[in-house]
Amino acid sequence: MILCDISDFYSRIYHHRVENALKWLNVKPDVVKRIVEVLQVFSGTVSYGLPVGGPASRLLAEISLNSVDKLLRGEGIRFCRFVDDYRIFCDSKEEAYQRLIFLSEKLFNEGLSLQKDQDKNPNG
Repeated sequence: MILCDISDFYSRIYHHRVENALKWLNVKPDVVKRIVEVLQVFSGTVSYGLPVGGPASRLLAEISLNSVDKLLRGEGIRFCRFVDDYRIFCDSKEEAYQRLIFLSEKLFNEGLSLQKDQDKNPNG
């Protein structure tokens, strides 16, 4: 099993990705617009970052990774995630490295990366 954490997760979530995720969930357009406007108030002139700590932020953070989760499932990767913490289940070290590279690439496509010092396989 691999345990890994996304680096600076909340501060690096793009508002556009949150907006797309909300639209995909069929959230009413006026609600999506208001959520994005609130996020822009918190982040100032940049178009990324979620406030840390509130339940609404956690929900937005969770849905922002739905597309990555879908890609992992599509590859048959067994995993569980809690916000920005992934547990990836593997049968060998080779498989672990392959899964970790796959996840890293998909996160990179979302403007995210794994914390280098926290990626670990507790079983060796």
